[in-house]
Amino acid sequence: MEGFETLQKEIKETVTKQDIHDALYESVILIEREAKLRCPVQFNVLAPSITHHKISDLTYEIGAYADYADYIEFGTMYIKCGTPEQPFISRSGAPGLKFPSYRPFLRSALYSKLDEINRIFEDRINK
Repeated sequence: MEGFETLQKEIKETVTKQDIHDALYESVILIEREAKLRCPVQFNVLAPSITHHKISDLTYEIGAYADYADYIEFGTMYIKCGTPEQPFISRSGAPGLKFPSYRPFLRSALYSKLDEINRIFEDRINK
């Protein structure tokens, strides 16, 4: 590619590490809020346990520290997938007997906000 070095210099001059960090932090908070809205609420333990952790300047981790968070996010061999509209499933075939299903609240929060995250980064880069 011709002119790549020039383009790279121009980007370094206009976009600072702080701009990228600010966009990243804004995205992390956005995902954390969405995950708290998407997680199932039964005992009000899971949502407050969803938090972010800064690993390095440009690396964050979002997770939940409730003991059962992994089971809700990924399920088990016994608990199949549900949706926010149908959070309960029937495992025995009996129509009235319903059990909680798992719902990937962290992954779905990320995927639902990808367009907004792209917009956040574009705004920072284009300012």
